[in-house]
Amino acid sequence: MVRTPRRPGRQNLLFHPYDDQHFLPNYGSRKRATLMNGDENCESQVSTGCKDLYDVGRQQDENIGANSSGVDDMKENQDEEEEPCNFRIILADDGSADDTDSEDETNTPDVSTDTCDNNQENIQCEDFTDSTSYETVDDYESLRNVARRSTEVALLTVMASLVSRETYSDFVLRIDCLDENHKQQAKMLYQHVRRKFSKMYLCNDCGARKLKHQSCCNGVIAEVLRVPIIDQLDDIITAHYTDILKVRESVKNGSDVHHNLNGARFKSDIEKEDIDKIKLSLLMSIDGVQVVGKTKKKIWPVSCAIVDLPTHEMLKSKNIVLCGIILCSKDPSTKVWNSVWSCVNSSIERMQFNHQNHTIVFEVATIVGDQPAKRSFFGMGHYNSRETCFYCTSKNARYKFDLGEEREKHGDDATINASENCKLGFCCYAEVIKKILTFNTIVDIFHNLCEGVLVTIMTESTDCEDRKSDLFIRDNSVFDAVIIGLKIPSKYAKSHEHRNGNAKFDDFRIRYFITALISPAFCSEARFIIIGLGTLCNILATNQNFCQESLNIVCESVHEFMKYDYKSYYVVKLHETLLHLAECCRKFGNVASLSTSMFETYYRVLLSDVKAAMVVNFVDYAAQRYITEVIVHREIEERLRTRVCTEKTENFVKDSRKFEKTSKNVFGQPLDCSTDREVSYFGLLRTKFGHFKGPCVSEDTKDDIVFFDHDLYKCGLFIHGKQSKDVKKIVVEVLEESNRSSFKKLTKCANSMNGRDAENAKKLIDLLKTSRFICQGRFKGRQIEIELNDIRGIGCAITASKITTAVQLSGAAIHV
Repeated sequence: MVRTPRRPGRQNLLFHPYDDQHFLPNYGSRKRATLMNGDENCESQVSTGCKDLYDVGRQQDENIGANSSGVDDMKENQDEEEEPCNFRIILADDGSADDTDSEDETNTPDVSTDTCDNNQENIQCEDFTDSTSYETVDDYESLRNVARRSTEVALLTVMASLVSRETYSDFVLRIDCLDENHKQQAKMLYQHVRRKFSKMYLCNDCGARKLKHQSCCNGVIAEVLRVPIIDQLDDIITAHYTDILKVRESVKNGSDVHHNLNGARFKSDIEKEDIDKIKLSLLMSIDGVQVVGKTKKKIWPVSCAIVDLPTHEMLKSKNIVLCGIILCSKDPSTKVWNSVWSCVNSSIERMQFNHQNHTIVFEVATIVGDQPAKRSFFGMGHYNSRETCFYCTSKNARYKFDLGEEREKHGDDATINASENCKLGFCCYAEVIKKILTFNTIVDIFHNLCEGVLVTIMTESTDCEDRKSDLFIRDNSVFDAVIIGLKIPSKYAKSHEHRNGNAKFDDFRIRYFITALISPAFCSEARFIIIGLGTLCNILATNQNFCQESLNIVCESVHEFMKYDYKSYYVVKLHETLLHLAECCRKFGNVASLSTSMFETYYRVLLSDVKAAMVVNFVDYAAQRYITEVIVHREIEERLRTRVCTEKTENFVKDSRKFEKTSKNVFGQPLDCSTDREVSYFGLLRTKFGHFKGPCVSEDTKDDIVFFDHDLYKCGLFIHGKQSKDVKKIVVEVLEESNRSSFKKLTKCANSMNGRDAENAKKLIDLLKTSRFICQGRFKGRQIEIELNDIRGIGCAITASKITTAVQLSGAAIHV
């Protein structure tokens, strides 16, 4: 047999099929992976928590690219006759976690590579001893080492190519202008983007494992791509270990009341922890994503976010762990999800890291996803059928409207029994139900509101022909007049274009909420429904008045408005939000920070410009490119942090949108108006809540509404920043409230209503009067100084009849 030369530095490894004994090692002990090929033995030590997939062909990282000198040696032996090489993986246990000397070897069967297709760049091999196909294993540790050894020019070149979403041909053109050393290193680093992962193929109907091109049942085969998890988590924990400890301490001492760890579900785990052990909670996302290009297939990334991180860090795409991807022409069945869940969850639960004085373990605490994926994952019926509420799996929950009965839910055993016997909304048994019950999942604000009732209201308020009713028809002349006078910060200026779910969310709580608040552009019932939903959105977006009482008032009021007269709008998405959001927030904190919106930017990074028709094995390509980008991103940040870089890196970071440009609370635009040399004034202030611009910089500024904590006031106009030595403050002109004039016209509208509607309208008005995210009053020229730490957010405002209404827009970390 003539053996076609392989790319230098790469081995063609076959792994035993997925099972707990061989594929998922006990990470509490040390393992040794031994490659046996003829008379040659290669041993590599795998430390605790270091690997998810054993790639033992990682002997020469410097020879990974196609430009290695080893190519010439391989060409000389191209025509030599060789026997088929048989590889064998031996996992030898070096003992328990205390490193005893005993050894236990578990051998996997020898598998011939006669079936290899050597014409492919990434050689694919089929394991015919089992109905599972595996492909070459990715090389996370090797990629990390290559990034660390790369020159600055090579690192920046690869990052620029990845951010620009260039094809491989474009990348080759980009590096042609580099000198040979930088060119070789850049190409070596980029080669990892073109590698493949291990895969398994499952029948979407019966869940049986198949070979790549085998058919079964109805012919639909789900391709499941498995991505290493351990190394991704290890990188994140290493980078944010100190932050994790600080967050836990602030939650325990009560200094941070808004972090999600304050939720009852998470806080109970923290209180039970040992001093030397930390259990980190993972949020799993199973949202479906449409593939770009002419293909009938769709993908479902299986991803995890670490809730224990600072919220703004948790939301960043680089800190989201990619566990795997399902590629299928139909929605994955519950049986496919069962296999994926068992594989991912068992892998996560076996992980254990030792960082300084702590042992770190992981747990998938809860799950979020869109309705179709989430229902398939839990084996629930279609969301338009009866008995399909995740949180009250009682009989006919879909069409019942009594609050008392609707909030009753089965206990743990009854819910598991219902799943096993396919009753009360369950149509197929789901493995996940043993770990996570349906009513312990996240109410997804992104799909339930942003892609649900909010879009319906905004669509039906325009010239829509397919309306469910005439409830939300608006007076366009009144609506347009309000919008013209509305001062919207530049950060939210394009929200009306509805480019994504976050934009729809912002547009509703700005334009529609304020219009309903101050004008009769809608009928009375529609006004208070919009005000109620807008209040709910702003509570979640600002963390102001975030408590069980406020959420219950808002949700119950909107529920009462809609439950009898407007049942056509009362789909299961709205039902879950209005009746179960408050309880969900009690368990998990502000669920807006945990919704699928946090994964939206991550999906764009993962799949941007990856077209199925143009890229062979595009799922492998997308996953590896994402991992490569994250590793290169972290390496650049590390060099910047340790100052092991030149001005080139600093300029690159400054010009790139992928990196944070400024730190918190930075003044800008110095003003030449100080008579005291020790005091400096500034017209700009950059904060985590937004950028404030005073009238000294721009007379028609729209970025000057600031909300803050103060004993007497809560809102004002940003005038300028003031710095004296190391003390930073801002000067604001306060908006002075008057109880007599607050919501006077809205109260008159509520009084014109009858019965229960009038009562619910007055409850909403009373809540608005005590809320800190909204302020109604007059500017009278009074100026005060505010500490920067007391700033709570940026806002929008409108002045009508000498009364200014301001609404806070930022405050909670819910956007990436």
